[in-house]
Amino acid sequence: MRELPSVKTITLSEFELDIDYYLKKEYADIGEALVELPAIIEWINEQLQVMIESKEIAKFTLKEREATAFFDLRGGQFEHQGLAGKATDRAIEFAIDLQEGVREAAHDLAVLQGWVSRLSNLLATFNVKFDLIRSTEATRRKELETPQ
Repeated sequence: MRELPSVKTITLSEFELDIDYYLKKEYADIGEALVELPAIIEWINEQLQVMIESKEIAKFTLKEREATAFFDLRGGQFEHQGLAGKATDRAIEFAIDLQEGVREAAHDLAVLQGWVSRLSNLLATFNVKFDLIRSTEATRRKELETPQ
């Protein structure tokens, strides 16, 4: 069998989840899977909730910083910062993106959007793994029940 790529461990809320271990683990006993996988799935759900809430707060923070930058630039900061040209609406739009606080907030939002996507996909992956284990177990039981 070919070697599979490793999946990095993630650490969130002071817990380290070894994704690679659980995705590659063979569950000979469905009882073990019934204990481990729902717990992992729920932990991912909790982390996803936190990230979605944080993302929404980050969106508001970005809008707030953009608004503050707009009024600061309109209030004289455009010239004070030595930005070239006239402080037209279009120039101010570009200048807003250059403001440190706006750039930081946009970066924070991008990171949170990445985590929301990662956790959503990870949740789907673990659900698929769980479904495959249950299906395999059902097939195994059916084979044991079928007279040969």
